[in-house]
Amino acid sequence: MDSLVLRTTFFLQANKSDLPVMVWFLPGGFVMGSMEIYRPEYLVAKDVVYVTVQSRIGILVIQDNCFCRIPFDWDSELPGNLGLKDQTLALKWVQDNIHALGGDPDKVTIFGQNAGGASVHYHILSPMSKGLFKRAIMQSGTALCSWSVREDHRDIAGQIGSILDCPGATENPNSSDLVDCLKKVPADQLTAALLKMPTPYVMGPRVDGEFLPDHPATLVREGRYNRVDIIAGKTRDEGALNVRTFLKDGVVDAMIKSFGIIGPYIMGLNVWDDNIDFIGRLIFHRYMGPIEFDMSKVHTLVKLIGDCYFNMCTMDAIENHARNTAFGNSVYAYELQHRGTYLH
Repeated sequence: MDSLVLRTTFFLQANKSDLPVMVWFLPGGFVMGSMEIYRPEYLVAKDVVYVTVQSRIGILVIQDNCFCRIPFDWDSELPGNLGLKDQTLALKWVQDNIHALGGDPDKVTIFGQNAGGASVHYHILSPMSKGLFKRAIMQSGTALCSWSVREDHRDIAGQIGSILDCPGATENPNSSDLVDCLKKVPADQLTAALLKMPTPYVMGPRVDGEFLPDHPATLVREGRYNRVDIIAGKTRDEGALNVRTFLKDGVVDAMIKSFGIIGPYIMGLNVWDDNIDFIGRLIFHRYMGPIEFDMSKVHTLVKLIGDCYFNMCTMDAIENHARNTAFGNSVYAYELQHRGTYLH
């Protein structure tokens, strides 16, 4: 499969066949990410076999130089969660082959950051990934985060089809016609269509009844998931990068001027949630007071965004999975507080 790439790194050692295996899932909001950024040297120096998975992301899937699938779905014509299923296939490959590279298939840990952390959580929740790993590390992202699951794939498909003048791109798009059209669209036009959306981050996972049998919150609450050891956590200033981007791009000013249009989504709410304008205003007022902003409130805004996007969903996951300890599994929480030498 051309769209699934694995990179395995290790220091060759004689008679080694039982090294721990760490499988990394990339961040990038399910629409971007490259394994070139994440270097393996620090890990493999500690007697670890390191595997990086480059699975399907975003709007394009290229096979044999044609555009074959889009990873949103609502029916058999547009099967969804393809990137997560790619990751499952990668984990199966690890089980079948990692022993030949010095790794122990019974010592597999999956880990990831942001969307990679959410991907890790999805594999904990998915029956398709049962038995493929023993430990999991979620860094600044879980399947309980509001940005990690979507319920509007039909609408998104119709919007993208309309941008590309595809037949069948209506309020109730015909998926067969839409797929036939999208297969013929050149790569640059297909990518450009995604950038014309209000946000490109519209390719998140969904409940498909196969990889994900129910909403993540329901699966976690009801204990319907794979029992593994877990580490999950966040950074102290989790919302700082988002706030920096919002300030640079004028998003904060636009939110203050048109809170009813922009504010709820900045608060981490989604279009399918109930009473998003009212709840968004409650959230903002709880942290910031009146709907206004100056730089004296920037640290409070970082706290607000960090809580809405990362902190609360991470703590919810930790607290719920802590019940695993009754079954003999370990669950640990962390907060990264280190400030790098070159961080200003």
